[in-house]
Amino acid sequence: MSAEVPSGISEAAAVQGQTIAMGAIAARDSCNTPASDVYSFGMCLYELVSKHEPYVDELKHMRLDELLVRVSDPADPLRPCAPPWDTHAKQFSCPMELLELMSECWHQNPLRRPSAAELHERLEKIYDAMPEPPPPPMDAGRRLLSQFGTSLPGSMTKALQEGRRPDPVTYDCCSVVFSDIKGFTKLSASMTPEKVDAMVERLFVKFEAIAADRGVTKIDTIGDCFVAVAGLPKVCRDHALRATEFAHDCADAAAETLVDEENAKRGAVQVRFGINTGPVVAGVTGGKFTIYGDTVNVAARMEALSSPGKVNVAARTRQALLELCGTPRAKQMMAQRLHERGKLKVKLEEYPCWWLDKPPISSRSVLESQASTDSIPHDDDAEEDGAHALGVGDASAPRAQRSLSNSSSKRGIGLIASIRSLSGGLVSGD
Repeated sequence: MSAEVPSGISEAAAVQGQTIAMGAIAARDSCNTPASDVYSFGMCLYELVSKHEPYVDELKHMRLDELLVRVSDPADPLRPCAPPWDTHAKQFSCPMELLELMSECWHQNPLRRPSAAELHERLEKIYDAMPEPPPPPMDAGRRLLSQFGTSLPGSMTKALQEGRRPDPVTYDCCSVVFSDIKGFTKLSASMTPEKVDAMVERLFVKFEAIAADRGVTKIDTIGDCFVAVAGLPKVCRDHALRATEFAHDCADAAAETLVDEENAKRGAVQVRFGINTGPVVAGVTGGKFTIYGDTVNVAARMEALSSPGKVNVAARTRQALLELCGTPRAKQMMAQRLHERGKLKVKLEEYPCWWLDKPPISSRSVLESQASTDSIPHDDDAEEDGAHALGVGDASAPRAQRSLSNSSSKRGIGLIASIRSLSGGLVSGD
């Protein structure tokens, strides 16, 4: 056998190949046989289960000719590993029966090695006896497609389906919500990590449920910060309204979430909210759907300028809410809920801010009832007429969120009309 190393093959690989071949025909003066092929198959099994090439360590301190002598020794042949097989089974995370079959393949006596037919039969039995492997982890593309379905832009969906990172997509207008827990650093220092984790988990589980109910997309959680956006990836016209409803619902949920369930005296979690509206760029980074742009930055600063349990909105969000109102009455009601705070400074810049009060009932229902009361419709299309008068009855909004049922809407219209006749105007409450 030549000791020359062919071009393109490393010396170590050539040495190991020669060693395997020499061991296969050791102790006999003949050409390769089925038994020597079984020997080589046993060596391949060793590489598969151990993820190492055979005799790597021995070749570090032993010459090739010395190794060949050891491999061919009829009394004590050298093999890549030896019993006990239960120890190697744990080390290699494979069935012990596979290791026993492997050792039989490189038996010193060629007549003691299994035939190809026996190998096939025993390997099938070993495979059938193995437990079902866990499903492979879903790659980022499949996970995002499963999460957002057909809501993603076509170009982004196609790229994810093909296993490529999609190009960023610009959304002309959406509303970004930032929230964080007041005094989170002090809470973390005064509680065990397990209790802090449990508190955040209880809170964010509620936030995620509210986001799904309001048609808002959760973007990320960063420590105690929860970031969400309305108006993407599924575009909707009423994104500002969705974002504010989401924030107010989350504030209510936080007020009902204890800091420490074992110590009610610590009170409820205090969360502040900030919202900004404008264009954003959406993309996939690190396997996650995320958003960029100045709109996102200003939303974070709106949150920094907010207070626990309150919703602080930027000028563009205020403008979007007022433009969403389809009637002067609805616009007046919305304006009454917005309280100017002036220009507040953060990060060396000043931003005009407004507090947005929560309405007595759902803001969408208030505005729809107002639009319906002005015209007092009595046909089955009353709900749709009211929603379109408001400007939020687009097809992208779930029907359950943009209209009342026929019977309840008519009862509500009659009740509001009766209250107006008694009070001479809209009941004060906001």
